[in-house]
Amino acid sequence: MKRLLPVLVGFTLLLLLGGCQTTSTQYNDRGWFDPMKRSLNNKSYGYQIVKDVTGSAPTKLIERFEVRPGDCSANIGGWDDCATDRERSEISQENKDIFIGNTEWYGWHLFVPKEHKDIWPTAVYMGQFHQVHAKPAWMFYNRFDGYYLDYHVGKDFQFAKLLDIKDFLGQWNKIEVNAKWSDGNDGYFRVYVNGKLNVNFGGKTASASKLYFKYGIYRSFVSRYKIVSHGKVPPTQIIYFTKVKRGSSRDSIQ
Repeated sequence: MKRLLPVLVGFTLLLLLGGCQTTSTQYNDRGWFDPMKRSLNNKSYGYQIVKDVTGSAPTKLIERFEVRPGDCSANIGGWDDCATDRERSEISQENKDIFIGNTEWYGWHLFVPKEHKDIWPTAVYMGQFHQVHAKPAWMFYNRFDGYYLDYHVGKDFQFAKLLDIKDFLGQWNKIEVNAKWSDGNDGYFRVYVNGKLNVNFGGKTASASKLYFKYGIYRSFVSRYKIVSHGKVPPTQIIYFTKVKRGSSRDSIQ
C-alpha cells in the first residue's frame, strides 16, 4: 500500500572559532555516517564548520556549504561536473555501506537563508541517497515553491512536496527518514518533517545493492537557468546543515 502526501580522498574541515582556525576530521557524532569526505569541490569556502550564524540552530557549530558560479570539478573515477552542466559542494559517505536489506534511520537539520535566490528550472539538490554504479535513488531538492523529495527508482512515484517555500526559508527544519532498502515490494521510505509524517512510501526503494548519502548543494543542469534568465549565471548560494546522523533507531539519531 502506498500513500503519498504533498517530494573524503581524505579531507580537512575548517573550524572557525573566535577568529582562530582549527582543523578536524569531524565536528560532531554522525553515527553510522562517518567518515565523510568532500565531493567534487575543493574550494576553501565551499565547505566550512562555523559558529551558529543563524541564532537558532540546535547546535553551537553548524556546517556551511557555498557554491559560486563555475564551481565544478572532476574526480578520478571519470565523472566531470564541468562537462555535464553541473556545479556543487557536497560531502559524501566514504564507506558506501548502506546495503539492500538494511532498515535504518537518518536525520538532519537544514537552514536555507531567506535571501536564498531561486534558480529554477535548474534543480538545487540538498541531500541524496545515491546508489553505487547506478543513478541516485532518492533526492531532496529545492525549487521555486519549496522543498521536495524526488524518487528515481520506479515509475509510480515521482515527487512529493515536503515544505512550502514560506516554511522552507529562514528557519531550521528537521528531516528524518526511516527506510527499508529493497529492490522488491517489501521496502519502504518514510519522511518526517519537523516530527510529522509527510511521506509514507511502500515498494521498491533501490535498484542497486549498495547506497550512500551525500549532502550540501548540488546544482544540476545549470544551463536551464541561463536560458530563462537570458544568459545570466546562477547566483552564489549558501545553506547550512547540522545534526546529520544515521542509526538503527529513531532515538539513535536524536
